[in-house]
Amino acid sequence: MISACSTDQWARCVWDPADYPDALAMGLLRRVQREVAARNLPLGMVGLDAAEYGPSALPNLDALVSEHEKAYRRQVLA
Repeated sequence: MISACSTDQWARCVWDPADYPDALAMGLLRRVQREVAARNLPLGMVGLDAAEYGPSALPNLDALVSEHEKAYRRQVLA
C-alpha cells in the first residue's frame, strides 16, 4: 500500500530526489491513512449505520493531501 501511494505521489509531484521534503512525507502518510480507512468501506460509502441524512460517498480528493503537495505539483498544460 505504501509503494502504491508513493508511486502515485511520484507521478503527481516533482522534487529533488536527494532532498525529500517533510510536507511530501506528511502527504504520503495521509494518502496511506486514507487507503487504510477506506479499505473496509463497502463501495466507498460512509455512515451506513447512524448518518442523519443516510449514507454518503467517500470524497475523491483529500484536502490535506492537496495542501501538503501543493508546492510540489507538476504543472501540466494540455
